[in-house]
Amino acid sequence: MMTAGVLAERLVRRALAPFGYSIRKVTQQRSYDDGVPLPEGADAWLRRDNPALLELRKRYEATGLPVAVPSTWWSQRRLRHNVQLAYFRGDNAYVYGYREDAEQATRMRFLLLGRYIAQHDPRALLHRLEEDGAFGCWSYKFEALPRVSRDLLDSISEIYFLDRRFDLFGRTDTRILDIGAGYGRLAHRVVTAVPTVSRYYCTDAIPDSTFLCEYYLKHRGVTDRAQVVPLDEFESTMKPGMVDLAVNIHSFSECTLKAITWWLRQLMRIKVPYLMLIPNEPDQLLSRELDDRRMSFRPVLEQLGFEQLAAELIYQDSVISEFVKNDRIFFFRVPAAA
Repeated sequence: MMTAGVLAERLVRRALAPFGYSIRKVTQQRSYDDGVPLPEGADAWLRRDNPALLELRKRYEATGLPVAVPSTWWSQRRLRHNVQLAYFRGDNAYVYGYREDAEQATRMRFLLLGRYIAQHDPRALLHRLEEDGAFGCWSYKFEALPRVSRDLLDSISEIYFLDRRFDLFGRTDTRILDIGAGYGRLAHRVVTAVPTVSRYYCTDAIPDSTFLCEYYLKHRGVTDRAQVVPLDEFESTMKPGMVDLAVNIHSFSECTLKAITWWLRQLMRIKVPYLMLIPNEPDQLLSRELDDRRMSFRPVLEQLGFEQLAAELIYQDSVISEFVKNDRIFFFRVPAAA
């Protein structure tokens, strides 16, 4: 006997069909892996009603800066639904670590990427930069590979790009500025892998990100060289000559054009020589406006005088490009402000 629910579904399908629409059951997305217990006190501190976080939100809003007005990607409504603070390394707005409905497909993706990194890892970063799966991070263990995660694999790829284009391991007393640093993923990995990086500045226009970054860098024990610069202290803290390289990873693609322009002018003001940029789209540089429109910010780069020095796929392998979304890394020379 047909149930009322089944009958209703058939009627809806029949009604939608002439208009070219269909319905399908959506599998509930798992947002984090709770297999690794949280550190002591993490669940008590990483709360949306934490006074430190509420104060940061007030401070950022009071700046009146264009970067303090988030796109829809970083609205408080989306953050409430997309990021569970105590499990900020799970699958969310910061890092996509578990996208496919089929767990087997996800495991295959990470096996493919892990093997690629293992074959292009002259400094053995895959083994040196350990993944512990903390804070809900989706991580995977395979035979002949250490435990891997999106955090770990992306960080290693980005570090090797910087070594190829910026001679990261060959420099001394290197100072890096991370715009849109999120929870501090790359800061943790860089200062662990490269002892000659003397200072890594993390800044972000989203107060929740600053809140998480301060906590995470302390948890990882890297605050001797990795420093959080809150948005409302950025202009007074960051001075010309303090930074050798700026990085922006999947951040400008989630900002408005006004916000991107403000950040680019700040790089010029403090005379940062180089910028590594990774957009969300492999071949376009697009903003995300308040009404969700996408606008190219390449004309802004060109008008300000940013010179593109390199653009290459993160994973330089045709097989990976066929089966995995393969982001492109851009490298620019930054003009000094007149």
